[in-house]
Amino acid sequence: MKGLIRKEWYSLWSQYRIHMLAMFGLGILLPIIKNTDFFFDESLWMYCAGITIFYILMHSIEYEKTSKWGMYRAALPIKGREIIFSKYIFGFVIMLSASVLLVAGSMLCQMMIMGKIDTYFIRHIAKNIWFTSTVNMTIVFPILCRYGYDKGGSIVWLIICIMGFTYPWKIKQFLLNLPFSTITFFILLFIIWCFSGVLSCKLYEKRND
Repeated sequence: MKGLIRKEWYSLWSQYRIHMLAMFGLGILLPIIKNTDFFFDESLWMYCAGITIFYILMHSIEYEKTSKWGMYRAALPIKGREIIFSKYIFGFVIMLSASVLLVAGSMLCQMMIMGKIDTYFIRHIAKNIWFTSTVNMTIVFPILCRYGYDKGGSIVWLIICIMGFTYPWKIKQFLLNLPFSTITFFILLFIIWCFSGVLSCKLYEKRND
């Protein structure tokens, strides 16, 4: 399990550095365009960030398929559920890294432009990317575990596109009306990730029975 996590961590910083730097750049950009016609809504921008996070995860899965990692894995004492959990840990780390970079970029830009930090805006973009990433991960990743990358990949991207046209503008109102704190919200999302991981393991084992 530790070896799988190290492999995912290495791939994150060796193959996806540009994507992570783009998150920092987006964080700097958001306060600049916040009061312009280019801003639209932060939920749309956060949904784009969420899609980027999910693209990294999907590309990681595709890379293992094209690199014939499964052939080598068959000779190693690695269980299927360990692979699934390593992907969930990988996705969770990406989500946290992206949110930290977004927040850091926004705080830096606000300090340079306004001389103060809008904590409400910072909390909102953090909650937004957490929520978007969680929805993407918990809905579509079990589909990949059930049907595999070849069959499930097209279904997954279709769902992501449909979600992109329907709910980004509704997220803002939902997050504004949360009856609990940001920390509580993060804990609830973490629990959802755990339940989704268990479900994905069950579906993966069922597919490979």
